[in-house]
Amino acid sequence: MGHSSLFFVFLVSFAVWPQVAPAITNERSQISHIDFEGNDSYSDLVLRDIIATEQPSTLQRLRIKKFDRWFLDEDELLRDVIRIERFYRRRGFVNPNITYRIDQGRKTNTIRVVFIVNEGVALMTADVSIDWQTDAETQEKITNGNEYKRAIKRQPLKEKRRYEPVLEAELLGVLNAAIRNEGHAFSQTEISTRIDSVSLEAFITVTHRPGPLTYFDSIRVDGNATAPTSLILKEAVLRPGDPFSQRRLDNAQQQLYSHHLIRFVTVGLPEQPVDSTVDVSIRMREHPLRKVELLGGIGNRELLRTQVSWSHRNPFGLMHNFDVSGRVTFISQRVNIDYTLPYVGNTNSTLILSPFAERRLEQAYRLRRGGVRNSYIYQYGYKFTSTLAYTFSGNKVDVFNERATLPDDVEEYTISALELSALYADQHLT
Repeated sequence: MGHSSLFFVFLVSFAVWPQVAPAITNERSQISHIDFEGNDSYSDLVLRDIIATEQPSTLQRLRIKKFDRWFLDEDELLRDVIRIERFYRRRGFVNPNITYRIDQGRKTNTIRVVFIVNEGVALMTADVSIDWQTDAETQEKITNGNEYKRAIKRQPLKEKRRYEPVLEAELLGVLNAAIRNEGHAFSQTEISTRIDSVSLEAFITVTHRPGPLTYFDSIRVDGNATAPTSLILKEAVLRPGDPFSQRRLDNAQQQLYSHHLIRFVTVGLPEQPVDSTVDVSIRMREHPLRKVELLGGIGNRELLRTQVSWSHRNPFGLMHNFDVSGRVTFISQRVNIDYTLPYVGNTNSTLILSPFAERRLEQAYRLRRGGVRNSYIYQYGYKFTSTLAYTFSGNKVDVFNERATLPDDVEEYTISALELSALYADQHLT
């Protein structure tokens, strides 16, 4: 390389190096706060999460001298400037300018770091076009399907909005998953983007190659030491001859992973030639069949507390679950049995049979109780679960002191109760 080329490289490197404020003289100063100015598109909380320099919490400031990670490191600040700049570039900002300054803190040995963000102009999405590499009949069937219509509405790169390169992978995933859910297991989706640097616009082209319409063929199960293959396939709800759907593969993995016997599982497609049928591979690992727990403790009233539990995760080879536990103190003794049937009618339902017996001896009374609680649990997808439970309990109370006030759970009659409950949990990031 000649001298002119070396000079050019030096100029380019100098041009992209971030402009920063003068260095602070006290290199052992401690950072008390990290703030941002000019960040209109993203909050301080988001930007703090992408940099390495940390701001201690109020509790941590009390022990700040014991941690070196809150001392000023200007080399790390320079790298943080580059991190913020790259963050903005991946989200469509053409030439963001990031600098920082260092302000004196309330104490002589503390400082406040302020990152100054000049976001600049951003690229806008001018057009998103779809190019289909298939016949007209297949294209029409996919585009008219509910899966693809919903995917088009959910895809993140909308026209007349800021073009964010970091969202291209999400766009590909959403659209390709919709085609796979329509039955095309070998679908491929690609994206190409043309940037007009004058108008600051992005023109996006998505290319679909759906491949043939496919159906499940052979389903292979590996790693099942004690669980019968037929029950695993029943729990996964995968049958040869059914139309392929990526969602069915995902649901099968979710159902198997939530099973008490299965420790680890993957459900996917092994390498295979493109055809109208697909082979499925289920690879799993089981938990140990038996588990024993022994707990103990000391209390004021009960003095010594002990609890023993024993579990079998696959009794009779039916992938059921059997638990028996006993709790013993100087005041009370209780035995519980839980027998779980994870498949009742379909893979979303679970039945738990729980007989119990209890004896409690207090100074004012003696309680003897026995009964059973049957719970039917149905899970509607990942967010909503309902439970129908029936409890029958026969109680016998011998009162030694008529003037004593008995606890609320001590009743001298037979209990028969029906309970219905529901739980909805929607977790999302804002």
